[in-house]
Amino acid sequence: MSSHDIKPVSRSDTFQSKTHEVLHCPQHVASTVFPPDLRPPWLSKPAFLEFTSLRAYPLRQLHRLCAVLRQRALPLPHPAVQTLVRQLLYHIGPVTPPPPRPNNVTTINGKKQQLPTLEWREGWDLDGDVLPTLCAELQSLAEQLDPAPRDQEAVVLLGEVAAYLSDWYDPCRTVVRRFAAMTSRVADEMQGRVEEATAEGQHDVVGQLQAKQVQWRAMALGCYGAGPLCVSDVGHMVQLVVQVCHGSLFQDDEGRKVAMRRLQVGAHGVMARRAEEVVEAASSCPELLTDAVRKVLGRTPEVLPWQRVQPQRSAGVTGAGAAAPCVVSGSFEAVCPEGNLYSINVLDGTVLLNGRPPSRLPKEVTEHPLFVRTFGQGTNFEVARDARGVLSTLRPVGGRYYEFFLAAATGAARLVSPQGSGVQQRLVVTEVERRQGQGQGDLRLELLDPWEGQQGAGGGVGARGPPCGTWGDQLPVRLRELHSHWISR
Repeated sequence: MSSHDIKPVSRSDTFQSKTHEVLHCPQHVASTVFPPDLRPPWLSKPAFLEFTSLRAYPLRQLHRLCAVLRQRALPLPHPAVQTLVRQLLYHIGPVTPPPPRPNNVTTINGKKQQLPTLEWREGWDLDGDVLPTLCAELQSLAEQLDPAPRDQEAVVLLGEVAAYLSDWYDPCRTVVRRFAAMTSRVADEMQGRVEEATAEGQHDVVGQLQAKQVQWRAMALGCYGAGPLCVSDVGHMVQLVVQVCHGSLFQDDEGRKVAMRRLQVGAHGVMARRAEEVVEAASSCPELLTDAVRKVLGRTPEVLPWQRVQPQRSAGVTGAGAAAPCVVSGSFEAVCPEGNLYSINVLDGTVLLNGRPPSRLPKEVTEHPLFVRTFGQGTNFEVARDARGVLSTLRPVGGRYYEFFLAAATGAARLVSPQGSGVQQRLVVTEVERRQGQGQGDLRLELLDPWEGQQGAGGGVGARGPPCGTWGDQLPVRLRELHSHWISR
């Protein structure tokens, strides 16, 4: 054999092959699978020993997990660690035929059936056994991670572990809710920075922040993949899936789009597993639908008459005896007194206003001279169109909402577009300040057009007369040229 026939193998490649071997080997004996000289750089020596012995003895796997969580030895966000922990968690062991015990009966498709016995799960919830110990360690980790947002990526794994264990041990449910609350709180705390960047026209910064928000909210939603649910849990789930879906609508960066699609797939998987429970809770408590829609459409009414949209029967299924298809419809809709139609799908997070998803302002608005003069060139906002055709911002900009409406300009208000493409429509801009006090309506200010009533000549703004010439000629020059003007009607 010549030296050209020898293919060098790096330590990293050997470690990866051994990792693949330990993940698929039925007899996990760490000393024969991982030689000590294959320790990767992302594991310290104590962590390497813990990693290689985690699944060494099947009956001791959960006990080893308790020790690993207590010692904080392994990097929990690492994919290899997460894969290994998931395998030991879902390794249920031998399954024996169901014994004839009254407390071992469940109802499946309307029929009572005996459940099989999982030998490795017998007695593990007793005081002092592995299940209460795991719950205590998860609770301790939740307290440690709560004030440290940078370390909360471990919740991807820890929330899933706690949710799985909550099916056997109810105190784990409290830990699940804490994991979900801490990660969603991190995303909510970014909203102020999103609004600031939006007001300053920093669209790329807004996209980066929204991508991080989607990541944190997808983590929170993953905590509800298993275990019992209450109505408040379902309400939180629907809000999270709505925000995950909406966060990817206005992404311009292709790399972020791909990453967010993967997160959406995971979010949809969680909602699909809990579809029946989610739809049942939404039907019995429609207030949670209004709260979820308000996460996207900030000016949603306090109360909406929600109705569930029933799925259409397939055209090929006919006859009185034909079985109805097993379809869970997660779509709900409501019509408010103003005539706006609100729609939401609680399973995929879609929110529509009058049948349309939120969008950005059209070019006819962003290139209008009045808009450019007031908000600047290149500025755009996320808006929704109501039944009147008015475009309203989804979120406050500088603490206030804005409405935009293109009206036909006639008579003296007809303006020639700067591009010379024809008559330009009149832009009506309204600023809305919401008041929280009882009996107080919103404060509404309409933006005055400084060239209203003037006839443009030559197609340019500079060819018109001085700003505010018809209604503000007594104002100082700087006040007319350097400021916008609003009136309360």
